[in-house]
Amino acid sequence: MNNNWINDITQYIENHLTDAINYQHIAKKIGMNEFIMQRVFQVVTGISLSEYIRKRRLSRAYEDLMVTDDKVIDISLRYGYESHISFARAFKKEFSITPTECRKNKNHEFQQFSKLYIPQNIELPIIKYRIQKLDNIDIYGIEITANTKEDLHYKIRSLYQKIKKNGMYKHLNENGRYAISWKNSSYHYLVGSKQIDNSLSKYTILKGEYAIFKVDEMTQKEIVKLQQYINDCWSKSVSFEIESDFIEQYKDSSCYIYVQIKRNKIHI
Repeated sequence: MNNNWINDITQYIENHLTDAINYQHIAKKIGMNEFIMQRVFQVVTGISLSEYIRKRRLSRAYEDLMVTDDKVIDISLRYGYESHISFARAFKKEFSITPTECRKNKNHEFQQFSKLYIPQNIELPIIKYRIQKLDNIDIYGIEITANTKEDLHYKIRSLYQKIKKNGMYKHLNENGRYAISWKNSSYHYLVGSKQIDNSLSKYTILKGEYAIFKVDEMTQKEIVKLQQYINDCWSKSVSFEIESDFIEQYKDSSCYIYVQIKRNKIHI
């Protein structure tokens, strides 16, 4: 048996987070006995179906507290809590802050228990990010292009070997290194900083709202892993749409990944 039925379950749940969810109805939709469905779901994912639903509802409630002005009592009722007291208790147990504290400080990091998607890494972590408004930022650096992803990756490795030898890598790090990749008719990559140098290529990070994620280990493996997670799980778990390619900022021994967002999904 493949795991597509788990994705069917989690997508159904995602579409009905504000509704009463009937396990028997889900089991019938995927052609499985209700008891077996719950047992196998827990064996495969390491979490019970009821706990998964609870965590996803609280994550969506967290998002509503941060990005809407809806009353706490309305949000608690929306996600199946009979009172704001029971909602506040469950919320604090999950995120270690109260709904009121969450709403008062809208500049702190979001915490999200992401929608489960298989195949992929079936770990179900709390992923943290913050949302920040940016003005246009001009980045000056070296740009390379390629016709295929494989060729681009080869050129990126060669580029870093070159700038480490000629001292530019150290210079960029001292001035706040950025790395940006994008695709139009071909694949592009630029590494640079905000220091103005009209002899270099220029890329403008556009004004807008950005979700910002932190990678504690500045290895390519960990950066790519988080970018894949953002595409495969995070983007399917929030009420935002991704509007830009990944922008990497290297600062204080960490890498920050920026993606521009647009708030136009409606989940209420």
